[in-house]
Amino acid sequence: MSYFNKQTTLVRQAFGSFIAEKDGVNVCVKCPKCGKQGSQKKKLVIKIDDGKFHCWVCGLKGTNIMYLFRKYAPAHASKVSDVFGSSKSTLFSIDSEEDEQNIDLSKDLDGFVFLGDVKQNSDPDLKDVVRYARKRGITTSMMWRYRLGACTLGQMRRRLIIPSFDRSGVLNFYSAREIDGTSRMKYINAPIPKKEVIFNEIMIDWTKPIILVEGPLDAIIGGQNVICLLGSHLSEDSEVFKQIIKSNSTVYMSLDHDAKKNSEKISKMLSSFDIKVMEIALPEDKDVADLGREKFKKLVEEATAWSQEKRLLRMISSIKTGSLI
Repeated sequence: MSYFNKQTTLVRQAFGSFIAEKDGVNVCVKCPKCGKQGSQKKKLVIKIDDGKFHCWVCGLKGTNIMYLFRKYAPAHASKVSDVFGSSKSTLFSIDSEEDEQNIDLSKDLDGFVFLGDVKQNSDPDLKDVVRYARKRGITTSMMWRYRLGACTLGQMRRRLIIPSFDRSGVLNFYSAREIDGTSRMKYINAPIPKKEVIFNEIMIDWTKPIILVEGPLDAIIGGQNVICLLGSHLSEDSEVFKQIIKSNSTVYMSLDHDAKKNSEKISKMLSSFDIKVMEIALPEDKDVADLGREKFKKLVEEATAWSQEKRLLRMISSIKTGSLI
């Protein structure tokens, strides 16, 4: 039996059926950590040549294949050394899953004040941020619900601070929106990769439909169960995508009209994973934050199902007369 066949046979015995990728190196199995009972979806990738593994849904990952077997398939762990060989030290190193770095983002927000605490005799810059927030349709109750604030010091001064908290209530991101329309940087965001963040996951119920919007202000005005993508892109390795697939959530797409191509791409990608996608028809010159909560709520109620057929029809209708295909 070949080297590859011995390894894949052991993987099959430990984790069930697998899919071998064309590169002859990676095999995909049902993740023992997040895979649902009865599901056949194979999200855990194991590299046969060096023993690294990574589930792109729950994030289980490491460089020690012995750790993977000992924790999730202990009955087969004794065979790992014989089958995979001991020459590759990374296969049998003592490390397990990679540790996450904890970054204190609060240090970036010098002089932070909650907007709900700003009084009439407060710093004029703070009052200007409050006025801007109210102009954008943000009420006092929204200020407290979303823990909105402003800073009295540093580069965040005269910016609306929109913080994000993970499911445990820990600050994991922030977006600071300038209020004057004069800065070249409309937003200053936390120095964290966007794909690692589910903005304000503490407020999300994954058992209910999810609405995807572009910016933090859109999420605030959008209402319940709205996640901002911090842009118009969504990749398969992002935490938002992983959690949608894991939860099998229905998704309502509500990106700006000028991001139509990205919206179609995301819808197609989600649909390929059997996610139901609904389309919200925004006006060409408005985003969610411009519409206000009541108008947006009505558009959500009028949303229609996305389909590959609709996408193809739109592509055909966009072809100019006389164009060559």
